[in-house]
Amino acid sequence: MMKDAVGLQVEGLTIRQKGITILNDLSLHLEAGSLTGLIGPSGAGKTTLLRTLGLRPPSRKNKDLGIVSIVEGNQATRISGANHQSLLEILSYVPQQDLFPESAHVGEVLEEALIFSGHDADPVSLLKSVGLSGDFMDQSVSKISGGEKRRLSLARALCSGPRILLLDEPTSGLDLPVAHEVMQLLRELCDRHKLTIVTTSHLPGTLAVCDRLLVMEKGGKLKADYQDVPALLATTGEADLFEKSTSISPIESFDYADSPDTGRDWWNPRHFGAIFRRSARQSFRDYGAARVTIALPILLAGLIVFTQSLHGGNSPRFINFFLTIAALWIGMSLTIREIISSRALYAIDELSGLGKFSFFHAKSAFAIFMVTFSTLLLCLSTWFFVWFFKIDPDAVAASNWFDARDFISHFFVLGIVCFSGAMIGLLLSTLARSERGAVAMMPIVLLPHVLLSKYATGFAGEANNESLTHPFHSLDLEKVDYSGFTLIEQGNFWGSLFASTRHATSIFDQLGSARFSFGRIFGLDFWALAILVTGQALLALIIFCYSANSAIRRIK
Repeated sequence: MMKDAVGLQVEGLTIRQKGITILNDLSLHLEAGSLTGLIGPSGAGKTTLLRTLGLRPPSRKNKDLGIVSIVEGNQATRISGANHQSLLEILSYVPQQDLFPESAHVGEVLEEALIFSGHDADPVSLLKSVGLSGDFMDQSVSKISGGEKRRLSLARALCSGPRILLLDEPTSGLDLPVAHEVMQLLRELCDRHKLTIVTTSHLPGTLAVCDRLLVMEKGGKLKADYQDVPALLATTGEADLFEKSTSISPIESFDYADSPDTGRDWWNPRHFGAIFRRSARQSFRDYGAARVTIALPILLAGLIVFTQSLHGGNSPRFINFFLTIAALWIGMSLTIREIISSRALYAIDELSGLGKFSFFHAKSAFAIFMVTFSTLLLCLSTWFFVWFFKIDPDAVAASNWFDARDFISHFFVLGIVCFSGAMIGLLLSTLARSERGAVAMMPIVLLPHVLLSKYATGFAGEANNESLTHPFHSLDLEKVDYSGFTLIEQGNFWGSLFASTRHATSIFDQLGSARFSFGRIFGLDFWALAILVTGQALLALIIFCYSANSAIRRIK
């Protein structure tokens, strides 16, 4: 059943950013079911206006002034930050960028958008509504043309069944004939689906299909309001459009009602499944990255065992320690780009209805899957290379290395360390401003785990000589004599408690060559490691949820 068209009204809108007025007391009314073009010189505030309508409602917190409302008949519903998410089925925003998941097919993009929005529609019908055939469903997004991507962006925006469609430069980067085709498509969508459409454009000549043309001037005000657009463009040069001024149609005052804050659930199992499957596709369809993921644990295990075998088959001194460092590194490398690389795409998905918890927990769950796989490869490879380089299994008691009896113990503990690295990676990916910045932070975080380990600060001599063990060796705080510690030593001691590699190697030392026993694993160091990793995961979640609130403002 087709819904009735709704209008959009702006009254006294003033937006300031960093002390500069972008929109200045702007008022306009957009008729229900109309197609409106918006033009103006660079810096006039066109994009800011659309973002305010579709992404960032006026906020007292930001000292904004004015009212934005949805008009249905004689009733106007005010849009605010509190009810913005509940209006996603009415408003849909299409940014300049064509943002799609890596390695995705066209059908997968639409199916995900339908899951996030909860709207029941046929993906093939949506494709046909934007001029694409059902054959595109199996096409890779990376292989379709720019014009086809713009149409796909429109189809994705229609997945929520909106009644108002806001488009920022839909013809950007397109050849002129293709740009005209896109604008003609908007005309057809407006008429067929009773949509109210507002679009900006740097090509005024393509706006002949519009019912109305608004011209903005620098300073964030409306300069001209043209009604008969085809006749106007036939008689007026594009340059002259920006020079003329006309009267602006007055707006009608309403008694604005506030929509109830129904909001969207932050957690939804279907959203979780969609993001988990997307993460799997991105990892396994990128064959180059998949090969690196498989090869990294094998190469690190081989290099660690080979270098330690140089000490002799009966004295592989630091295998455990370097394995924990490798596990931490592998975990960080698995997730260091996860949030920062998909931040803008997440914002698009959030506009479709994706919940924050669903997104973060799906990323974390997939990280656990990859951590388990990578840790298993690391342990199996190490076990093989121990045999290949003829490391004596009976040297376990002296070197704290494992044989078949301790395989489960080491797999379990190294898996926790690898997960610790994954959570640290997610945290860095959330904090970083760019992928390069996230990767650059890896060694800064990794080095303290090396330098604050018991092998760097906890021994006065050989690592396998228990008589030379420093108090740093154990987490049994009651037995630690602090009286002889300098301030630097105390700082190192307490700082080392936040290094997951330090607790893991202590657990391995306590295991020795005994047969597998959870009783030997679940000591004080294990619980310290578990609390540390849990804290890292919670911190990453909290910071992500905080930063996700402003993610949609970063869309270009």
